[in-house]
Amino acid sequence: MATRRKAAAAAGKRAVAYIRVSTSQQAEEGLSLDDQRERLAAYCKLHRFELVDLIADEGESAGKPLAKRTGGARVLGLVKRKAVDVVIVMKLDRAFRNARDALEVADAWDAAGVGLHVVDMDGQGQSIDTQSAVGRMLFTVLAGVAEMERRLTAERTTAALAFKARSGNMRINSTAPFGWQYNGNELAEVPAEQAVIKQVHELREAGLSLRKTCKALAARGLRNRAGGEFKPTQLERMLRGSVRQEHAAG
Repeated sequence: MATRRKAAAAAGKRAVAYIRVSTSQQAEEGLSLDDQRERLAAYCKLHRFELVDLIADEGESAGKPLAKRTGGARVLGLVKRKAVDVVIVMKLDRAFRNARDALEVADAWDAAGVGLHVVDMDGQGQSIDTQSAVGRMLFTVLAGVAEMERRLTAERTTAALAFKARSGNMRINSTAPFGWQYNGNELAEVPAEQAVIKQVHELREAGLSLRKTCKALAARGLRNRAGGEFKPTQLERMLRGSVRQEHAAG
């Protein structure tokens, strides 16, 4: 009975589904755009939502706020125009950079009367509706847990790189992160490659996807170490590596 009442209350609600994937995440996590489309469409059907739009960001980094992504800006536009009642995402990290970002956006949407549904909040298929008291509590707790896990991963990565450098296991320049080379057992900047990294950051901040950034670099005659055009996965590793080196230097 309670399930039928909930479905009846949800019927007629206008929903926008938002999906995002980067090339490496698609390969490593199996969260392809098609996978997300299929599951979010099924979720809307189950809850009797009217799916007014399904917006995708392909090759967009999770490091960019929603408003800085092409598709993310469209989602926010629909919310601002009161064209939707519900925003649906597959996982927390599909839409938000970190816990603070997630909670601030959810608060703003809640004030506007727009609910956020996370279809797979815990990796076990548990969905959350932030417009319910229990759902909002779980959302807040799990957002904090996800943030902690990201920070722990970053800390472990930085510690591992530092250990390898100290133990002399990082002495082959071909395996050095892009933008760096080994000077003995220490990493030193490669000015030409650092200039490429700077351009990548500028292009990404201008709103270009990883794929379009690769095309822009090719148009400028910039090539990877093998002499070929950059690929989205290489740019992801490049950007992650530059952040890690900044942390290590700090």
